[in-house]
Amino acid sequence: MEVNDNLKSIMLQAGVNWNSKHKIFVAGIHKDLFLREEEVSKEEDLKAFCKLVHYLKSHSEYGVSTMWHKSKLNRYVFLSNKNKLEGMFPPHTLNALERYYKETDILKLYKRLGADNPNIIDLIGTTAVGKTTFCSQLVDDISKDYLELTIGTGNSTLIQTDILILEKTDRKLILSVRTKEEILTDFILVALKGDFKKLESIKQFKKSCGENIQLQLDEDVVQNVLDMFDREDLYNAFRRFVTNVKKCFDETDTNKVEFDYFKWAREASQQSELAVELDEIIRTEFLATTDMDLNNVYGYRHEFYLSGSKSNINNSEKIVLKTIAKKEFISRKEDLDNYPEMKNMVSLRIIFENAMFVFPPDIEARRHINFINGVVLRDSQGHKTKEQYSLASDFSVKSKIMLISVSTGGSLIDEEKRDFLQKIAISEPKDTVFIITKIDKTDEYSKFMDESQNELRFLSSLKTKIKDTHKNMLDSWKNRAPQTYIDIDSSEYELNDKQAFKFFIETFNNAFLTSLKSKKKLAYRINCDIAPDGSLIDKDDVKIKKLNSWYEILVGLINNSNVSSYANLDKNAIKKVNNNVHNILKSGLIENVNRIVQHYNSQEKWEVRVTEALNWFEEDFRTWRPEGEIWFYGSFRNERVISNITSVFKDPVSLMLNQLNKYTMKDGGYNAIDNLLTDKLSSELLKYYECTDSDLLRDISKRIVNRSLEAAIKIAYKVYDRKLYNQSWYEILKPIINDINSDDKYIVGNAPEWLKYQQRWYGYINTETGQRLAMYCHLLSVFKKNLETHFESNFTTVLADELTLLDSKVL
Repeated sequence: MEVNDNLKSIMLQAGVNWNSKHKIFVAGIHKDLFLREEEVSKEEDLKAFCKLVHYLKSHSEYGVSTMWHKSKLNRYVFLSNKNKLEGMFPPHTLNALERYYKETDILKLYKRLGADNPNIIDLIGTTAVGKTTFCSQLVDDISKDYLELTIGTGNSTLIQTDILILEKTDRKLILSVRTKEEILTDFILVALKGDFKKLESIKQFKKSCGENIQLQLDEDVVQNVLDMFDREDLYNAFRRFVTNVKKCFDETDTNKVEFDYFKWAREASQQSELAVELDEIIRTEFLATTDMDLNNVYGYRHEFYLSGSKSNINNSEKIVLKTIAKKEFISRKEDLDNYPEMKNMVSLRIIFENAMFVFPPDIEARRHINFINGVVLRDSQGHKTKEQYSLASDFSVKSKIMLISVSTGGSLIDEEKRDFLQKIAISEPKDTVFIITKIDKTDEYSKFMDESQNELRFLSSLKTKIKDTHKNMLDSWKNRAPQTYIDIDSSEYELNDKQAFKFFIETFNNAFLTSLKSKKKLAYRINCDIAPDGSLIDKDDVKIKKLNSWYEILVGLINNSNVSSYANLDKNAIKKVNNNVHNILKSGLIENVNRIVQHYNSQEKWEVRVTEALNWFEEDFRTWRPEGEIWFYGSFRNERVISNITSVFKDPVSLMLNQLNKYTMKDGGYNAIDNLLTDKLSSELLKYYECTDSDLLRDISKRIVNRSLEAAIKIAYKVYDRKLYNQSWYEILKPIINDINSDDKYIVGNAPEWLKYQQRWYGYINTETGQRLAMYCHLLSVFKKNLETHFESNFTTVLADELTLLDSKVL
């Protein structure tokens, strides 16, 4: 079809371009939204596509952009609104939108890498618990070195790093690049705050940052900019960039009392003339050895070979060092005598938001564990001490591995760590492995190694520790402080964390003890015979079995964890006996879940929580950037749930799910989620499927309920307020700190006076972390109303989608 001048103008306004190489009309907002040449037979087809692109630009809840495309929640929003969209746009355009969601799904990436159906496992544990050592047992020797360079505690990085282990694969590194606007905003903020005509380097500027609280910069931003421009030619390029930035800044009226440096930087980052130096660095330092197009760099994933015919073996370590390693990069730069090759190397860490290694398995691990379909280990936290109470999880991940280091005192686990793990929502015991690491640090082990006592005495002393720890956990639970966020005299529900504690105890009672760095690589399994009240009567109730191989710890979890995702579904165990499974949507299940969520909404002390969040603005939060990073990239932009204990950014989704799972029916003492949702769905499924394994059907029901509940809550929490990203911190906060605000959408908090009356517009509040804290407060303020408005429709959508998936897998 010939494109005339009028059509070219329409395409230009929509940001739609013709790609002659691939024969597609592609949207500028994201390369995976496109029309193939054969899908366009007349002008109206292309005009309709341009109209859709315009619509998606102004409706960020659909997630069609390089900023939001990684969230799995986008597709559910589309499905919820599909009927409305069908009345606005022709079928071929909506087909393109559906294709976009398939193209951007992480599962498509896994399949392309060779993992058709990977087992995805969340690793949960505090800093220095031994997660790196744990992961190293599963990958080959060369891959172990890469892990030590990047995710080891001593070489910490802010970049979220996952590991995909495959039976047959080259070593690879998959990097996700931030958007151009995000990167340039960091550059601009540093450029505005230093006199770089006089300063000989960014390092000089960094030294001064801690001396003046008004510098308005996050510490990690300065370090990342320093590491990228730490070479004479690049520092000169940065100086040119500073000149251009300050020229633009001088033309701005900065005398307004409400002037916001961060908002100005975000808006200035969209000016093409300010991107010249960044684009050139990307070309020379990132794209020099690839055939990638610069236009498809920002906001997308990129793949680098670390082994195999497509890699340069000598260049592989360099790739890792200059992209995601942090402390090791800095250490080598300061030791040029031993690392002369580092003299001209710069770090591109500032341009990436997350990474994934693809590694072959360890030879011994391969003998015990099936890696054919792939195993994904997702490190559910960062690697800084400040991040250890911000653990990410995911509604699509059923299996968890919880790691905790052994106490060197009288108990097996320190009280602080024990309470920490008890507060994290975990899967059912059979889907969770609890591993107590570093048992070689105990006095008992030292005596055992010195052969002053035999193994039986060693195990006997461990049994005593286990019994004492079990008693302490039980006493702690029985004597716990009363809950204050719920009315336990409700007519239907009372708050009872018995089931959550029961899951934790059952998991602990089948835990593993390990030592990986000692001379004897030990692995033991604990098995406790508990009384009906949950207590251990004697240490003889504790059985400790020595494993023949350390890998026995993971065999059951990894080899069986895909059953509930239907991948390993036994077709003989379940058969279809009736159609129209979607009639379940009319069975009363939706009404039941609404009762539970409405009860939560009515009992929660929303004003207290909003006020608590607003009061964090009284603090100097520049050092909170790691926590803000985890919340922003993990919870706000993507689909993970952040389990917080002491973090400023306490994820409301995590808190809500914890509360809902504690609801108990006063009449009968049944868990509300199990009784009203899981058991209800299980009984309804029996009308459509014949199942010889009742446990299998209940597992499936629990999976569907958990995914539907969590996804619907997450959509209500954040998806409809993505526009906040482009606003200043005060624009974001204004609706929730203004006493005369009449919009019942917002829960108004009791904000500090200076914040409320605009008495302090200067200082460190105008930082990226400041804006993120403002977004966090705003989302919390509108969460109640969004649950009332959006929860039911989205729960119904996700539930229907889950039923469709199940029905497609059953014969």
